[in-house]
Amino acid sequence: MHALVMAGGEGRRLLPLTENLPKPMLRVGGVPMLDHVLLHLKRHGVTRVTLAVAYFASIIETYCGSSIHGLKISYLREETPLGTAGAISLLEDIDAPFFMMNGDVLTDIDLRSMLEQHKEHKAALTVATKCMHTDLSLGILETDAAGRVIQYREKPRIEHRYGLGIYLVDPLVRNYMARNQRIDMPDLINRLIQEDRVVASYDHKGAWTDIGTPSEYSKVEKDFSMLSASVGLAVSTMDVLHEQTWKFDIPIKGHGK
Repeated sequence: MHALVMAGGEGRRLLPLTENLPKPMLRVGGVPMLDHVLLHLKRHGVTRVTLAVAYFASIIETYCGSSIHGLKISYLREETPLGTAGAISLLEDIDAPFFMMNGDVLTDIDLRSMLEQHKEHKAALTVATKCMHTDLSLGILETDAAGRVIQYREKPRIEHRYGLGIYLVDPLVRNYMARNQRIDMPDLINRLIQEDRVVASYDHKGAWTDIGTPSEYSKVEKDFSMLSASVGLAVSTMDVLHEQTWKFDIPIKGHGK
């Protein structure tokens, strides 16, 4: 099983933490977030990972090398930003569905179950989602074009689903993309829908968090013990020991983008 991990973002909202470090290399529980992501993929049958890198790419390439945690590692370098989905167009030698996820997501999602549902739906793409509810404090009226009220709901609870930055992608999706051109995931999904391709939602009811701001990062670090119990993180550096771990301690200033 193959996975594409998006690890090239600048993490601007996390400045100054990411001033000289790619976001996936920020430590959670003493080890880079990227280690947690890779170990989770391995637990669910992934054997090959392609890392899409850009910002301080050499740090990630030095840390992971050609293999880590028993995973075979390859790289895609985006010379110009390709958006949140453009890297898919650059993948080669892919003939089966593959996982795609952001390199800063901490979760206990059951990827094997997600794959089973993807196959059942014969989907071109499956989006991992979570359900949330918004309780409105006012009565909501729906009207038609003439201004006539067609429905009145008193303080309704509205259900939403939001994406988790985790996907299952069929190789045929590349047929709906131009190679090496920028495209974001919402645009790709809408294009597939317009072409009558099945886009499925996999509802995840378990733990999930991403880290977008310094305050969120501090909270995750503070709550690490609780988070590790809920999402199965590698809670000890012993879980991530490999021949290149020491390289993470090299002076960051010495690395280029």
